Amino acid sequence: MSSLSLEGTAVEYRQLRADLFFGHRIDKGLDIAEPEKALLDALYLMKRGRLSLALEELDVSGLSPGKLKSYGTRFPRYVRSALEKLC
Repeated sequence: MSSLSLEGTAVEYRQLRADLFFGHRIDKGLDIAEPEKALLDALYLMKRGRLSLALEELDVSGLSPGKLKSYGTRFPRYVRSALEKLC
């Protein structure tokens, strides 16, 4: 995990495998993940023991089910299983 400060706000970031680098946009020179991709990334990192995540506190109602399913196919099975328990 690495961190930096952006306009006075502390930001933590982690690096993923190259084949999982998709589903993002550039905003002010930064790669920002789409909400669906951010959730999948968080599940991936959680399952690998690199992130603590309170699943019961997540509200996924505003996310696109189609995008989650499409993006999820590129992740390991254990991430898709965790996602199925949420949705």
